[in-house]
Amino acid sequence: MVLEKLISPDHYRNSYLKSTLFGIIITVIGLTLGYNLFPEDASLASIFFILIAAVPFFRTLMVQEERAEKTSHNIREMLSRNKYAFEYFFFFYSGIFLTYFVGALFLPDQMHNALFGNQFGVFSSVLGGFASQNHFYAILFNNLKIVILALILSLIYGAGALMILTWNASVLGVFLAAQGANLWKFLPHASLEFLGFFAASIAGGILSAGIENHDINSKNFKHVFQDAAVLTIGGLLVILIAAYIEVYIFPIF
Repeated sequence: MVLEKLISPDHYRNSYLKSTLFGIIITVIGLTLGYNLFPEDASLASIFFILIAAVPFFRTLMVQEERAEKTSHNIREMLSRNKYAFEYFFFFYSGIFLTYFVGALFLPDQMHNALFGNQFGVFSSVLGGFASQNHFYAILFNNLKIVILALILSLIYGAGALMILTWNASVLGVFLAAQGANLWKFLPHASLEFLGFFAASIAGGILSAGIENHDINSKNFKHVFQDAAVLTIGGLLVILIAAYIEVYIFPIF
């Protein structure tokens, strides 16, 4: 496919700026297409157009990461080999987040309501639900559901978790744009939450590629499975830490 040639992961390796710009560019294109082609459902259509560009990139990246797992024999080597995937995810989704954040701040009201209406509805309903429950366990349970869903979707569909990550990046951008001077209070735990989501998505992606390329009884698949398990457990621990920081640390300030 032409698109896969244009956005090969090799073009963005070791370039944080390129990864971020890639996220910004495809988000601007997605928002533009969504608003002009599907004005009544622009917020969801924009996510769809972003995913069209992101999926082939992610799929190629996961195949490369799965091949690297063959020579990984301990946690340190595993983390080192997946360093690029984490960095790409972080900066790529930083680009998506920044575009939604800036758009929510500066776009005129008509475009704002069309492009970000669903995002506003999501975080408003979520915060309302948290207010009536045990805050810590409500946040933890909600984020654990996202981690598990990201793992399952990546495992079954290969790039399925991109939908969750892209949607959450858009919601986070719109939400933080509405916080004004309180923005800084949300960044630490929000960053940790996305790190947990990334870990689960990478774990599901490399496990999916491993199932596709290896016999499940082979030694290579065993290494892939072990690394996917470590990434998943690490992601769950990060989510737990993020919930603790959100509920017990930053309210102090």
